[in-house]
Amino acid sequence: MYYPDKKEYLYKSANYNLIPVYKKYIVDTETPTTIFLKASGPDKEMFLLESIEGAKRLSRYSFIGVNNEKTVRYKTGVFSLEENGKIIIKNKSEHPLLELEKVIGQYRIYKDPELNHFTGGAVGYLGYDLVKYFDSIVLPESSLDIPEMILFLTDTIIVFDHLLNTVKIIAAVKINEDIGPEKAYDISIEKIKDLEEKIFNNNDNKENKIYSNITNVNGPLSSLSATGINNIKELNLSSNFEKDVFLDSVERAKKYIIDGDVFQLVLSQRFESLNQKRPFDIYRALRILNPSPYMYYFNFRDFQIIGSSPEPLIKITGRKILTCPIAGTRRRGVSQREEKRLVNDLLN
Repeated sequence: MYYPDKKEYLYKSANYNLIPVYKKYIVDTETPTTIFLKASGPDKEMFLLESIEGAKRLSRYSFIGVNNEKTVRYKTGVFSLEENGKIIIKNKSEHPLLELEKVIGQYRIYKDPELNHFTGGAVGYLGYDLVKYFDSIVLPESSLDIPEMILFLTDTIIVFDHLLNTVKIIAAVKINEDIGPEKAYDISIEKIKDLEEKIFNNNDNKENKIYSNITNVNGPLSSLSATGINNIKELNLSSNFEKDVFLDSVERAKKYIIDGDVFQLVLSQRFESLNQKRPFDIYRALRILNPSPYMYYFNFRDFQIIGSSPEPLIKITGRKILTCPIAGTRRRGVSQREEKRLVNDLLN
């Protein structure tokens, strides 16, 4: 059963040009990673936002982005918009978010009350280096040579419900001059059927078989077992910091804090290793080593991003914006005396 049905969809299309269509499945024998592998290809740009650990209300859903209608990229002052691998917009701009707003502003999205979670949209990253476009901060030249911003505009997404052991496949094709409401609905149904076939009916998925044969399930389990690496020394890691330079930076950071120039400063090192391990295997190792409510794997065209976090920076629900960092916070006290104690605890 597809929701909404075609009649209801056509009725809603009078006011909206992006309407999610979905179908629900029971998946008590699947996991987000197995579904990701079945839906993916070796060069397919996709993402996995996975919740592994935490209360069900916090870690209820995992999201798999499958088809990207468009991709936004911003690099060294050039904003580009790709559609099906072809660049349709490319211009110089010092206002990347304004350019992004022009693209997203074209969508009139229907909010289905039955879908009280993320249903697709712009997914990716806004790099720290973007700060130079919003504030007068001079940054050193980056040696990574990657875009400062990449966002997938995803039109097909798989939602894994950890509480109910169900999956929704959601497709939302934009209605425009070339694709009318009826055609948009039919295309959405075909996208759902295509994924249904890959996930539930295709037992000859080569990509899934490759991954399933990597780990010796009868061997000792370690955080590196999924990658086939037996010892951390095999990675031959190198840092972009010499040890004495890093320690000196720590002392300077302490002084900046004491002087009141900053209240928080993060000193990061970039560790590099040349290896032939598959990026998704490294993600699998991370989910063993550091399971969390907020894990992510992005397969971009030329590189991958893998990460894990115990908390969100910002959460938006409807018209409400919530931020609740774990570090540097305490609950409110029930009395002035307790408030003072908690304040002193934070200061020390």
